[in-house]
Amino acid sequence: MPTEYYIDLEHRVVVSSGAGVFRYSDYLAHVAKVGRDPHFDPALSHLIDCRAFDSIDLSAEELQLAAARSNFSPTTKRAFVADSSFKYGLSRMFVTLGEIKRGQDAMVFRTLAEALAWLGLPANYDPAIWPRPVHVEKPG
Repeated sequence: MPTEYYIDLEHRVVVSSGAGVFRYSDYLAHVAKVGRDPHFDPALSHLIDCRAFDSIDLSAEELQLAAARSNFSPTTKRAFVADSSFKYGLSRMFVTLGEIKRGQDAMVFRTLAEALAWLGLPANYDPAIWPRPVHVEKPG
């Protein structure tokens, strides 16, 4: 699965997104790249846009391992945008496991507007537009 992220220091947020099939190996690679970015700060908020994922291929064990691993501080606000019941349910499981394992502060939303409001980002903030990146990771 191609993943992308950018670090928006002006708004103190890391925006992560992807397309295609999401697998555990993609998660590990993405976490490693974000963590190595010299602009990354564990205190930044995190917006995870799941809307373009075609499917999520994680075992129960992989979901638990992923939830226990993060570059972000447990007190960092993390918002998932999941536009289907399947993605919403898996994101909720991830968030619940993260709360148990790391005490993370995360929520899952069905709409981008709800996620933006919870993170304190402007209502017109568009994670699909990349005009303000400090770093952009794109496939290829």
